[in-house]
Amino acid sequence: MNRCIFILAWLALCCLDVMAQNAVTVCEYWIDRQFDNRTSVPVTDGTLSAEIDLAPLDVGLHSLSIRVADSNGIMSAVLMKYFMVLPEVEGGDNGLTTYEYWLDRDFENRVSGSVGDDGTVSLDLDITSLDVGLHCISMRVNDKLAKTGGVLMKYFMVLPEVEGGDNGLTTYEYWLDRDFENRVSGSVGDGGTVSLDLDITSLDVGLHCISMRTIDKLTKASGVLMKYFMVTDSNDGTENAIACYEYWIDSNFDNRVKVEATDDDAMSLDLDVEGLKRGMHTFNCRSIDDAGQVCGVYKKVFMVSDEEQPMLAAYGYWLNDGLRTDTSIDPQTTLDADLTIDIDSLRPQEIRQDYTFDVATGLIHTGADITLGTQVFNAGGVASVAVVDTIKDVTLSVDPHILTADVGQTYLLPAM
Repeated sequence: MNRCIFILAWLALCCLDVMAQNAVTVCEYWIDRQFDNRTSVPVTDGTLSAEIDLAPLDVGLHSLSIRVADSNGIMSAVLMKYFMVLPEVEGGDNGLTTYEYWLDRDFENRVSGSVGDDGTVSLDLDITSLDVGLHCISMRVNDKLAKTGGVLMKYFMVLPEVEGGDNGLTTYEYWLDRDFENRVSGSVGDGGTVSLDLDITSLDVGLHCISMRTIDKLTKASGVLMKYFMVTDSNDGTENAIACYEYWIDSNFDNRVKVEATDDDAMSLDLDVEGLKRGMHTFNCRSIDDAGQVCGVYKKVFMVSDEEQPMLAAYGYWLNDGLRTDTSIDPQTTLDADLTIDIDSLRPQEIRQDYTFDVATGLIHTGADITLGTQVFNAGGVASVAVVDTIKDVTLSVDPHILTADVGQTYLLPAM
């Protein structure tokens, strides 16, 4: 019979931080949604040991829900933990016997074969019929007990055939943003370098990109190289003293407050936070000069708390559904909102159809929307309400040869 023992230590610190002076007396727990069949266990010295019978549970994902009550009968919030019930392993010889593989999503036409005595498989894969672009091969094995393993996936690129002969570069093409139809052509110098005299006077203020590719003597075009740049407002050289400031809380831009600048360019605020909810908030501020030019927005994060010492002691952030990264700081009343976050290891949920492939590095470049979550913590370990933002069209690099799918983990990267 399958049994699992859970050791639950000092649950009051996790669930009843506001009742720190009251002893935990009772713990209740239940499996999945079986609240009516919950089990109640007395707590002694803040610790309990519960032996739970998992035999009646189906194979798959389940949850354990726990809550505690103190000596005053006050019940805590529910703490949930997920766990897996795995199938029992049969005894006997479970050596590998056969394998199956298929390309892209063509599962119906999968190919079977025998696994050698040494457990290795050698594939003579014919990819001549595949289109140029990104593809994947999926593979699984079967053992002598007729059990099938999880699917292993590997991504690879089919490149166009390279003709023999002189393939030196001859011409280049570039275009701005998505204006491919009006691309500009020119000749590549003998040294293989290109110098562009780019006219951006007609571009709107904001983010733009320049795309470029080269063509060789065999009329083969390279992949597209893209670079992003900003077009900012021009400065005519006149005096641009600060005339006023604007500030707002969180995303309440429409109700921003305007403050006239003083002679020393200082800003004096009488900020009212009485109506704000308890938790993390953002103070946003920008300046405007006497020519009407607006600067970038300055942001600071602060905590509204009903405690006597609401000093911030740590902050945490996470990307998409990844784990949270926590960083301790010297206790302070505000927290600088500028964070440097490494996204080199971040993987997209899909590869968009407009991806580009860098032949030199062997990497796929694709755009992705990233979800960024942040929280701050006070000195007592109490977390603020999470602030979640979506950052649009971030360029991520993917190595098509390192992504694999194992049991319980799948990357949704369709072949193009």
